[in-house]
Amino acid sequence: MAYLHTISSSKPLELACIDFLTIETDRKNISNVLVVTDHFTRYAQACPTRDQRATIVAKVLWEKYFVVYGLPEQIHFDQGRDFKSHLLREIFQMAGIWKSWTSPYHPQGDPQPERFNRTLLNMLGTLRNEQKDCWSQHLAFLVHVYNITRNDATGASPYSLMFGRETRLLIDLCFGVVKDQDESESYGQYAQKLRERLR
Repeated sequence: MAYLHTISSSKPLELACIDFLTIETDRKNISNVLVVTDHFTRYAQACPTRDQRATIVAKVLWEKYFVVYGLPEQIHFDQGRDFKSHLLREIFQMAGIWKSWTSPYHPQGDPQPERFNRTLLNMLGTLRNEQKDCWSQHLAFLVHVYNITRNDATGASPYSLMFGRETRLLIDLCFGVVKDQDESESYGQYAQKLRERLR
């Protein structure tokens, strides 16, 4: 299905948007990044790959996303040919994941992946010259920084929306900043407070 309207979501893992970003080849011979963005929370994962074959997409989605975060209800792609492969179609069918594509006539139907890609490229541009030759080694850290930074559109960090809490930061430890933490509580109390925060 190709959307001719703006895509919306109302909870984490309802809709994951997937795209490839191609970057200058680094010294590990890596030039592709498979980007997966949770549409609701804006939480992103970016995995460096040597190519864009469907087998790579399937392996990365399974190992780096599905078994870590769970299965999304729907996955949205651009018009990339490898995203329409028989292999991915079978995996999504077995997992009960509905798939959709951006219309070639209306690629701005979901601008979120492109927005994250621009942000990631800008972040990669901040690397020192000697780091740019090995940009794939810095990718996880840069994506983490993005995920813990407040998003203007949502008013919260992607991390906090995805996990229901803020993460502890090294800088907080360096300056002795202690986040508000409740005294020890039972699993039931924690789950109840988490549900209340997520309402």
